[in-house]
Amino acid sequence: MKRFSFFLLCFLALCLPVRAGGAEEQRECANILSAARLAPDAPLSEEGLALLLPGADLSAVPVLTRAGFCEMLQRYLLDNDLILPQSCSADAADLDWSVPCHTSAEYILRGGVMSTDESNSFRPLEPITNGEAALAAGRLRTLSRPCQSGQPASSLPETEPLNDAVLEECCMLGHSNVVGLDLSVPTGLDIIAKVGVSAQYFLSDRDLSFGRNGQGCAADGLQLRRYRSIYLMLGTNDMVQGREAAAEFEESIRTIVELIRYYQPQAALCILSITPFGVDIPQYTEEITLFNQTLKSISRDYGISYLDIYTPLATRSGGNIPELARQDGYHYNAEGYERILDAMLRHPLPSP
Repeated sequence: MKRFSFFLLCFLALCLPVRAGGAEEQRECANILSAARLAPDAPLSEEGLALLLPGADLSAVPVLTRAGFCEMLQRYLLDNDLILPQSCSADAADLDWSVPCHTSAEYILRGGVMSTDESNSFRPLEPITNGEAALAAGRLRTLSRPCQSGQPASSLPETEPLNDAVLEECCMLGHSNVVGLDLSVPTGLDIIAKVGVSAQYFLSDRDLSFGRNGQGCAADGLQLRRYRSIYLMLGTNDMVQGREAAAEFEESIRTIVELIRYYQPQAALCILSITPFGVDIPQYTEEITLFNQTLKSISRDYGISYLDIYTPLATRSGGNIPELARQDGYHYNAEGYERILDAMLRHPLPSP
């Protein structure tokens, strides 16, 4: 049904050019609205929304404001595995980035689907008209593209390490090794993490640490600021529950990825592999393989990157390199965390 809805949207907006002159664009838009018997200057109605954006859930955004419509467009892209390349500047004076629907508006603006007025205002609280919605639907059809396959570390281009100043624009979500990295190797990297947290309970946990002094749930932390890149490091605490936890783990990671894409649509997202367990005697070898295969599969499905940090930390037998790990066989010393950061900096992420 999702694909059918998208093809119907394409059909309705087929004639709309992306950057055509105003008169031509308005004429094509008027033809579409006339065929649908919708008045261009009238506020967008449920009927018009159903026609221009089939499958949209009106109950999710009950008021059809300009910002609310942008939120629907973003949800529509997510539901149909589409992304909107960010090719335009967007500095609307009246958008508050901490408000979710305003975040969506900025994403739609940066994608060239809608625009600000002469005073550089977006007017997020004003109703959107049928004409504006029709133009946006056509541009969305033309400018959006399917998510590409995710890239495992072996295919991400390895470069000389980037300057770690880029980490000041990044955030890392996860468990105790994220906390340990932040404490052992101070950088400008933001974290949203907690010792002992599993993927299963990551979203419901309201005691995650983020920023420098923040505490709350993951959604709170993801609304602090815009990030260039986001790294996700979860799974070890799920893995130790055994292979039977794999299905629930997969569902949890997918939900987390969708939350990140919703709040940070402009950020490149990368899933980090589960790291080795044990030093002298490797532990959970089969479980690590299974859970990492799950993470690779998720990265391909969502068109995001997967970075193998297992290999640079492991001995030939599969355990942690003793010089890098603490006695518990799971956490790392400063040198171990430096190696994780080095892998991240040597594999720059593609733009989303």
